[in-house]
Amino acid sequence: MSESAQTTEPPLIGKDYTRLCGKCGSRELRRQPRLVVDRILALQPYQCGRCANRQRKVRFGWGVVWRLVVFIALVGAGTYLWTNPISFRGTNNPQNETEALARARTAMGGQLSTFEQLMTKKPRATMDNATVLKLWQANVGTNVILQMIRTSNADYDVSASAIIELRQAQVDQSIILAMIDASYTSR
Repeated sequence: MSESAQTTEPPLIGKDYTRLCGKCGSRELRRQPRLVVDRILALQPYQCGRCANRQRKVRFGWGVVWRLVVFIALVGAGTYLWTNPISFRGTNNPQNETEALARARTAMGGQLSTFEQLMTKKPRATMDNATVLKLWQANVGTNVILQMIRTSNADYDVSASAIIELRQAQVDQSIILAMIDASYTSR
């Protein structure tokens, strides 16, 4: 028998290209043991018996779909928790703290001390656009201004012309957004 007759391979039935070597084109691929990464990514490692070329091919199945859905859900949940952190502390409402302190004192049979009475009656400062602009021009800092916006009464003008005026003064966008939030949550 001639040498060319021995090396010819039978024709592919149904065009099964999954078992062809990517380097030499032979169908002498042998499965290799799968690593953990191969199992997670649904890959099957092969090695060619003729040229010793190693390659990985995808093995699609329902396990792949299940792992993909779980992976997407975990990434989505992680992203949500990263952008919306869970706070286990109660809301920091001075009225609730004052009432709780007063209830505790009366339950103990005593009254609030003079200092406690002064601190509970301390009014919150009111901030407006002019105050924010003054603080920004004095280079107080974005974090300080944001904290003052959060802890003060809101009296901001959030009309388009007022926001344009703030942007022309180069006030940080996070400060303007905090002003808008504070003005709508106080109503």
